[in-house]
Amino acid sequence: MVSRQQPNIRVQVFLPNQSVQTLEVSSHTQVFDMKKQVALRLHLKSVNEYSIFLSSNERVFCLSDKSFYFDCLSHAECYWFRTGRRGSAQKNNAAPMVMMLKKIWVNGQPGLDSVADQVFHYCQEMPNYIRGYHQTPVDKIPNLAALVYRSVFGQGDGQIDKFSETASRILPIGFLESRKETEVQKAIEAELAAINNMTSAEAKAAFLTELSRLTTYGSVFFEVKQRYVKSLPKYCLIAINYFGVHILDQKTRELVKTFEFHMVPNWAFDDTSFTFIISDGGTWRLLVETNVGHNIDDLMMSYVAWIMNYQMRKKHGFVGTPQGESIC
Repeated sequence: MVSRQQPNIRVQVFLPNQSVQTLEVSSHTQVFDMKKQVALRLHLKSVNEYSIFLSSNERVFCLSDKSFYFDCLSHAECYWFRTGRRGSAQKNNAAPMVMMLKKIWVNGQPGLDSVADQVFHYCQEMPNYIRGYHQTPVDKIPNLAALVYRSVFGQGDGQIDKFSETASRILPIGFLESRKETEVQKAIEAELAAINNMTSAEAKAAFLTELSRLTTYGSVFFEVKQRYVKSLPKYCLIAINYFGVHILDQKTRELVKTFEFHMVPNWAFDDTSFTFIISDGGTWRLLVETNVGHNIDDLMMSYVAWIMNYQMRKKHGFVGTPQGESIC
């Protein structure tokens, strides 16, 4: 019997630091094989908390580790990246981008894995800082801005003289609205002088160390709208990380509520909304308007499964394999 071997296909996997890893995949390649190969090349200390994603036209979908890569592509073409009304045969012709990101922030404390800090942690956390998602103490902003500046521009200080052009790349959105630009520039220049000999890599590590003190460090953020819970703002920022679901005021960034995962026993979503079932003495619903409910659901499932499997492994005499999609 003659066996015909199918050729391998080269796939580019984009990483948060804008580098690219080119992989060879075949019909037998599972998603986990792809991220494991990237992790081995980069010498990451762990791989389970990372995931492969497909992105197209601002829509992002996470691929299951256990699925075959080509099956994921077929599913994406048929269901995820169609345009027009549901049931329409119209498709998006743009090829989706394949990305590898850190999805659940375990083993995410700065310094545990210097490669992960440089390639993933900094590059995924810095945009959240720039968007102003974190409730960062005002007196810490000049130091963080200086560290971002050093990370982006290295040890040369020439760009700080063009502060009006540089500010949007190192300061949170809206920070200058109620402050004098010259005073902010002077404060950042003083911080830069204090870290004059710091390299770009060292600045990224120091930035992560400062940011890791915040409750929302390692979060994925979702801008949502809710109408029904009077004690919560109408426009909320939902941050999900290892410690649970955090509700922030979208305007002030004030942390309003935190629900640990055991306080969210169930949830549901559709194309336009996501509903959290909250149990904190009583049971009530938090319905928010969003078109990325599938991303929130995937993140919630991953964290809950990870925590459950972690608790199972701690039990004396446990012998078995992790259950559910705990390996992202």
